[in-house]
Amino acid sequence: MKVLFLNTSEEENGLLSKGIALCCAKLAEMDIEYDVRWVKDVHPCTSCGKCLKRRRCLFDGIINELHEHSEEFDALIIGSDVMYSEASKQAIELLKCLFRSNNENYVGKIGGVILASNRRNTEHAYQELNRYFSYSCMPVVSGRYWNTVCDDEKDTEEMERLAQNLSWLLKCISSGKEHGIQNPCFVEKLDAFMLGR
Repeated sequence: MKVLFLNTSEEENGLLSKGIALCCAKLAEMDIEYDVRWVKDVHPCTSCGKCLKRRRCLFDGIINELHEHSEEFDALIIGSDVMYSEASKQAIELLKCLFRSNNENYVGKIGGVILASNRRNTEHAYQELNRYFSYSCMPVVSGRYWNTVCDDEKDTEEMERLAQNLSWLLKCISSGKEHGIQNPCFVEKLDAFMLGR
């Protein structure tokens, strides 16, 4: 079981990195593997439509890399800074391009977000990012609140709770598969909207 964290912050070692590190430390205690990537450049979607048949983005980069390695992780956590209560454009473009070009690769994987903000005004950003997972039949993992780090004493508790819930969901899904319980959302039954067409 492996979790992929994508840090879309402009600062590689900023507040968001701290939150991701706290979550990863707890996952390691529960024997869950993880990988963290700092995403600097996402080519914005040009709505060219080429990906709809190719099932990969026309522009080589992080999007196609994720498609090629999607079998290697079971959960995808997107990290975003929050400014003016909105998620970063980098995070939005990442999810938009990822799921439009080939969201069938992610059906059944767990999705989630970690947000970094100086204030806990992250409700809009939380909903904004989580909807992409919902469009793609991905169970969404939550913590106790909106998975937010604010550089205060609550950060550790928030991120540890997220890690605990993530570990629990991963183990439940793995156990279900071992007992013949399959994800009911089959790719061939996704409608055109969910397939990004």
